[in-house]
Amino acid sequence: MDRVPEVAVVGAGIVGLCTAYALAERGTTARVYESGVPGHGQSSGQSRIFRHAHDDARLVEFTRQGRAVWDEWADRLGAELISQDGVVALGGSVPGRLRILQDAGGIPVRTVDSAELHASMPLLADYQGPAMLDEGGGAIRTRAAVESLTDALGDSVVTDEVISLHPTGRGTVEVLSAVGRAGARSPGPPLPAQEVTPP
Repeated sequence: MDRVPEVAVVGAGIVGLCTAYALAERGTTARVYESGVPGHGQSSGQSRIFRHAHDDARLVEFTRQGRAVWDEWADRLGAELISQDGVVALGGSVPGRLRILQDAGGIPVRTVDSAELHASMPLLADYQGPAMLDEGGGAIRTRAAVESLTDALGDSVVTDEVISLHPTGRGTVEVLSAVGRAGARSPGPPLPAQEVTPP
């Protein structure tokens, strides 16, 4: 890295990489410490579900904002980061969540009758309960996202194990790693949730 990092991010899983990339977009340099291969810890696997349906309208709004960021990054990085096939939700929570999504507006969601459900998902041929399709949902392409973000961050991602973090009392934090010591700016007041919540 050419510049001394302002922020140390511990872990190059999907959350750490998204955090570092979002910081870089805002002009803040970060160093991402990863003791192994990026994305091979808790973020291992091919995909995770992205859905808008929640019981709290605030979470629905966060997911709407998150989806917009994912789509922007997909364009910039040239990779599909969320599949376009939607997400089906089943069960007793569907009517309430459907109302919340419809009240929020702007999220393509609809009920699915049993005939459509059975035609598209034969394993659910015996299911007779409420169902909806979140057309804006899909599978987060975790492997593609990790690889694209790691490539975009370049040498900001370092193979190194963080042993401890210590505030210095001078507005910085000392990062003790297997390779040595480094400094990073001490975090200021927290940012609004929509700016620190990774997509």
